[in-house]
Amino acid sequence: MATEEPKEKEEAGELELASQAEQSAARDAIVNWVMGKVTSWEDWRDENYREAWNQYYRQWRGIWTERDKTRDSERSKVIPPALSQAVEAAVAEQEEALFANKNWIDISDDYMDQDKNDVMVLRNLLLEDMEWNGVPAAISEILLMGAVYGTGIGKILVDETQKKKIVNIHNPKLDVRVDAVQSKDYTRCRLEPVSPENFVIDPTVMESGTEGIHNALGVAHIVTKPRYTISDKQRDGTYFSIDVGNYGADENDLIEKGETTFDNLEDKTKIVEYYGKVPKTLFDLALDDSEKTPEEPEEEYEEQFVEAIITIANDAVLLRCIKNEFLFEDRPFVAYSFEKVPGKFWGRGVCEMGLHPQLALTAMHRAQLDGLGLSVHPMLAVDATKVPRGTSFKVIPGKTVLINGNPNESMREFRFPGIDPNSWNATADLERYIQMGTGSMDSASPLRANRRNETMGGMSMIMGGVMKRSKRILQNIERNFLIPMVEKMMHRYFQFSPDRYTPQDFKFKVVGGLGMMAREVETQQLVNLIGFVPPQSPAFFAILAGIINNTSIQHKDAVLAAIEQGMQPDPGEQAQQQAAAEKTMKQAKEIDSRIQYRQAQTANISKKHELESIKTFTSLTNGSKNGTK
Repeated sequence: MATEEPKEKEEAGELELASQAEQSAARDAIVNWVMGKVTSWEDWRDENYREAWNQYYRQWRGIWTERDKTRDSERSKVIPPALSQAVEAAVAEQEEALFANKNWIDISDDYMDQDKNDVMVLRNLLLEDMEWNGVPAAISEILLMGAVYGTGIGKILVDETQKKKIVNIHNPKLDVRVDAVQSKDYTRCRLEPVSPENFVIDPTVMESGTEGIHNALGVAHIVTKPRYTISDKQRDGTYFSIDVGNYGADENDLIEKGETTFDNLEDKTKIVEYYGKVPKTLFDLALDDSEKTPEEPEEEYEEQFVEAIITIANDAVLLRCIKNEFLFEDRPFVAYSFEKVPGKFWGRGVCEMGLHPQLALTAMHRAQLDGLGLSVHPMLAVDATKVPRGTSFKVIPGKTVLINGNPNESMREFRFPGIDPNSWNATADLERYIQMGTGSMDSASPLRANRRNETMGGMSMIMGGVMKRSKRILQNIERNFLIPMVEKMMHRYFQFSPDRYTPQDFKFKVVGGLGMMAREVETQQLVNLIGFVPPQSPAFFAILAGIINNTSIQHKDAVLAAIEQGMQPDPGEQAQQQAAAEKTMKQAKEIDSRIQYRQAQTANISKKHELESIKTFTSLTNGSKNGTK
């Protein structure tokens, strides 16, 4: 018996090693399947967009690189800020339109529900949590990336944290009240901006925005994280306890963006987070028996897939393999295209629309500056036969130049002619092209080229077209990004924080303002209209309130309250008006009664005269009859 126990332990150990080897092989198989997809998608994205994105980034940041030279002899490195201004103007307009109202999102309840208070409480709670977790700031960054790269992407994260606050409590030992820090567990839902350079998607998807993310086979977020964050998640059980290995060569093309890379590879780890469908056979083999998905009847000619979340470190090590447990099994990404490209996920941004005019403007400015350098700075033309060997002729104040002979005969000042003044007019037109292409324009053409910009009607036509274009972009952001984001966040709170958010069926909508540009146009129209309304008219105060409401002055609420109070009638004046009205009614009644009395008298007199006439006529008739007899 003693000899059999070591054999059984040895066999059990061999079985355990064999099981670990099989599980390791299965995990390697799912890693190879996922990385095969992600790598091919990443290669397709880089071949089509990487070089253009780097160029957009450099033009927006104003970063000069050697490859941006327009000619070999170019010396100037200036980058005009026209395209950067167009990006900032577009993003500023979008932020103003989205966050102009304090309640920038709204939740609508069912029509049959008469009690709307529960919806308002839920909306206010969601707005408070979004502000607490920095969601508006993340949206602003996503809008900026959408303007630069053409596509804005956000990732919704759910984690547990502690909300701390200072409270004043009583210390029974010292019999005093002291300040203390109170902590409370809190489930938060955050929005993480995702750069398009760190996001890959199945290229076969034909839809853009959030819909394209859900219809794709899968998406992946590729990011570099510090090594300690991986260790922390391995300790709390989020990731498998396994050696992640070493980080390979940095694939981020920062040099092409005009920046330098961080070469210390020991302090960082490449993480690939895949969200999408994986083959069910590979998924089950990579898990323990207790975590496997239930068996389903196989369909002929169709491979079964599981909606899963796969996390891979350094392109080789499986850190997490779980089934997507979110409500509706939705993927935690939302995206929008600044302008849609039909049949493509990746959209078109401000930098793409204004790139070519920007490059032409840059080339023109650099040529002008290089020409100014030749025409402004003094140079000397020297007879080389009369100059001592090795003499330098750099023009320096106070320098002595040795010449063999008469200096007036052996050297003279030499200047290139000045640049053509018409070239400055060309730069103005190129700036106009950038504004027209990007939609972020103050006027459609220079004043010297089109005088309509000096008229109110011409500017109104221009601003109307700009507002229509901005409204189209804002509607695209609302449909494809903001509404799906609010729905996903609400569903996360319903699932992971039911004590604060009662699960209900709501409809979501985003309430945006008119935007700064549209408000300026509307305010100008109201100012013109108020000149035709008498100050005593109620419409005057209504128009004045509209003008104040469109501004961003301090104490706006107090001004509006004063205007509303001014619209209300004065109680004393109202009493006098009522008394005057009553007096007028009384006088009218008296006059009416007098009229009726006089009418009655007139009627009596007329009747009396009629009777007298009848009597007279009767007497005359009788007298005539008697005489005849």
